[in-house]
Amino acid sequence: MSSLSDIINKNFLVLKVDLTDERSIAISMEETNNMFGRIDVIVNNAGYGIGGAIEELSKQEINDNFNINFFAVVKVIQHALPYFRNQHSGYIINISSIAGFASGLGWSIYCVAKFAVTGLSDALSNDLKPLGINVKAILPGWFRTNFAKQDSIAFNKKQIGDYSFLRTAHQKMNEIDGKQLDNLNKVADAFIEFVDSQNPPTLLF
Repeated sequence: MSSLSDIINKNFLVLKVDLTDERSIAISMEETNNMFGRIDVIVNNAGYGIGGAIEELSKQEINDNFNINFFAVVKVIQHALPYFRNQHSGYIINISSIAGFASGLGWSIYCVAKFAVTGLSDALSNDLKPLGINVKAILPGWFRTNFAKQDSIAFNKKQIGDYSFLRTAHQKMNEIDGKQLDNLNKVADAFIEFVDSQNPPTLLF
């Protein structure tokens, strides 16, 4: 009988990946493919919120948020597609947000990045389906994750007094942490249903 550690070592590969570095992404794909013989599903889940009025946010704050929330998604997909095309199959799951459909107060740049993820998923679904590759965007609401914690949220360093009402909206984010109604198991079940489906929808709210 195999021990739990044997099963983990055989079926679970832990890799540290810098999503701003294309070489790091490419190496992670290669190592995964080498270990398992193929890549079947990509889940683009990395991201963080940036709060603040657009007038308050610096160019660096905006660029950093887009680099992780949107451009990293593009890079991962670009490096996954050669494997998917070669095997004529694959599933790409992009985690957008309800903010990528209905903007929230005080999160303009984050919302724009998530709108971009939603739009990218919709477009790629058309482009890749003839190749046997399925694409879905998940647009979750308030699930009980670490997203509302300080290490997943950044706020503008520059503050303008006229936007003080946004600070009230940001405070609500801090207060809801750990109190979200929806359970993550629902999302996991949706992922499994997606990869088992022959004709899944592109957008899942």
